[in-house]
Amino acid sequence: MVEQGRSRTQDRGGPLIEKGPGEAWFTKAGVEHWHGAAPDQDVVQLTIYEGDVKWLEPVTDAVYKAAPRK
Repeated sequence: MVEQGRSRTQDRGGPLIEKGPGEAWFTKAGVEHWHGAAPDQDVVQLTIYEGDVKWLEPVTDAVYKAAPRK
């Protein structure tokens, strides 16, 4: 859930989604994805997970800066 700012998230191969304060999203366990702040502002977000986290390759600038789904 986004507390402040704007967040971006994307499941591998899926659309880029941007969320704002009070907006939540859910990613099922085992789904490769990334999440972080939007390019133009910081984000404070609450993230809850269960089990181990497997870090993957860095997100490229082209993926991170793409236009989000409206």
